[in-house]
Amino acid sequence: MIVDDDIAVAAAGDNPATAIRYVTGLRGRPLTEIVEELRKYSAEHDAMKVSKSFLIAKRALDPQLWRITGGEVEDSSNLSRLWIGDADAFRAFQHQYAALPGFPPEQRLVSTMMTIVLFDDIPSVGGYTTRASGDATQPFRFHSDPAGSGPWYTEGEFTTGPNGEQGLVFQVPPGGDPSQSTR
Repeated sequence: MIVDDDIAVAAAGDNPATAIRYVTGLRGRPLTEIVEELRKYSAEHDAMKVSKSFLIAKRALDPQLWRITGGEVEDSSNLSRLWIGDADAFRAFQHQYAALPGFPPEQRLVSTMMTIVLFDDIPSVGGYTTRASGDATQPFRFHSDPAGSGPWYTEGEFTTGPNGEQGLVFQVPPGGDPSQSTR
């Protein structure tokens, strides 16, 4: 989630929709409050045996990363890479990232994430990626990457709009299970 031009937050854990809503409610707050609020939110859920983890990125003037897991805050000063989520997914990430030497870091990262999300069968990994980036001169903004996922059993139908535009509509047929997804 982009909190503002200079702060972005990623979430992992059980029921990510509630974490997303919580983070977006922190817009307009100073960075120190955001870090503390997410630390408390993570700790409260950890006490209930509910996983809520966050990565916080600050882009300018002094770029920095924080990881919050189990109510504990770590900054990136002693770590080369911060990760939240499933350990099996992280191992797959490390393996895929290492398989792409010679590519620029951003291309390696995007390709690795898309491969894990779209092709690896890791039960804890969702069916899509959302990418945001920023640097010293550019604010955080979302990027569109070609990727998708959906229910395992779908039917497609070609459509023609009023201006002759053609499209393809997918839907789950009667009796289909929309909770079974495929990549």
